[in-house]
Amino acid sequence: MELLDVRVWARGREASQPDKGFPASAQLRKSETLFRNSGASTGRWKVGGETDDTIDRLKSLGLDTAQARLYVSTLKFGPASVKDLAARSGMHVATTYRKMKELLQLDLVEERLGSPNLYTARDPSEALGRLLERAEANLKLKCYQANEAETSLLEMAGRKPAGAEGASSPKVSYRLVMGRDALYRISRRMKEEATKEILLIVPAKGIRRLVREGYLDEIINGVRRGVAIRMVTEITDANMLEGTELADLIELRHYPRISFRLGIYDRAKCHIGAAYDDDPSSDGSNDIYLIIEDAALAKSMVPLFEGIWEKSVPAASVLKRLKAARPSARTY
Repeated sequence: MELLDVRVWARGREASQPDKGFPASAQLRKSETLFRNSGASTGRWKVGGETDDTIDRLKSLGLDTAQARLYVSTLKFGPASVKDLAARSGMHVATTYRKMKELLQLDLVEERLGSPNLYTARDPSEALGRLLERAEANLKLKCYQANEAETSLLEMAGRKPAGAEGASSPKVSYRLVMGRDALYRISRRMKEEATKEILLIVPAKGIRRLVREGYLDEIINGVRRGVAIRMVTEITDANMLEGTELADLIELRHYPRISFRLGIYDRAKCHIGAAYDDDPSSDGSNDIYLIIEDAALAKSMVPLFEGIWEKSVPAASVLKRLKAARPSARTY
């Protein structure tokens, strides 16, 4: 099945911007002009007040009002703590903290660790470029979803998608899905269909979310069916409880600073986290995942897992050290 009509995509790219390939480049130039011409100077850019035009321009590139205001404020006044940003913007401190974490996830600001942590805005040209990349990814995702919907509708109508006649090769599918709920539905199906092996790489905050979403029940069901399950994650003081529960059920190992998601099921299917936010305050609606149902490609991901597995250490030893270092750790 053709997931993306490349000819239609290419015509749009050529008509709008042959060199860059994305029609929103005009948005970038207009946004940079607004930043340059709006007031006081900071570095090589001129940044002034939070004009409605500037905020609206950033919103048109995917930010919400709060994110846009906080980015402009950080850019104008320089490094600031969450408390200072909250006072300046009039937002609640908790809301400001969540929005700055979202900007950090979008790579529009940098966090300087200290007491307190300070946030610094990235240069407008870099920040706007990242927003355009995200907008392009979202647009491509909608194209994928539109093609998926077209295929489903044609099948409901008793017709085959163009080019599907006479196909005899095994089912192969590549698709992007948006939202954590969509991933959980798909990964739950993959776990239920697995009969031999599940290989997982999950970030530290991710295992806390998985356990809260009922993942332990899925693990138990898989183990009962005889499925061998191995997982690599980062064990921290914050996820000791979840790590302990998982270590009692499956082969669990620790690897520091895991920053991506990977799931491989029977070496025939896999999912990869392209962009996601495991912050407890995030609903994950903007998370993007690549779902691959292609045995050849899924098998090619196994060496990546095995390489990390070999460099990791048993979770039990890390859990023992953390518990010894914090005998009065939080009560669950």
